[in-house]
Amino acid sequence: MTSPGSHISRAAFLIKYGYAPDLAPNRIYAQVRQRYDQAEELRRRSATPQQILLAIEGFPPDASEEDTFWERVIRKYRLEKLCAEHGLSAIEADLLAEEYIARLELQWIQSAEHSSGGKN
Repeated sequence: MTSPGSHISRAAFLIKYGYAPDLAPNRIYAQVRQRYDQAEELRRRSATPQQILLAIEGFPPDASEEDTFWERVIRKYRLEKLCAEHGLSAIEADLLAEEYIARLELQWIQSAEHSSGGKN
């Protein structure tokens, strides 16, 4: 992910999902896996879809509705600022963020296939 567009995709992803803006790619990957593992554990314990989403978005399990509301407002503002700086619409920024996470998911799948010898 070295094209200028990938830089914007990465930035949009980090903002949307509440990651630190200076994370190295390997730390992003590790934290995404950690969040997805946490979400899967919540799913196994019959958590609500809202609780699972909060885990994926990086909120602590005991986050209040008010805290999550205001954090999302801040993230939305930061995304709007990114959009203004790069001439993007909010939908384009959202699509770029989702493209970035899809690449991470693909990397995760490929690493699982590689570690299992392609026997899934």
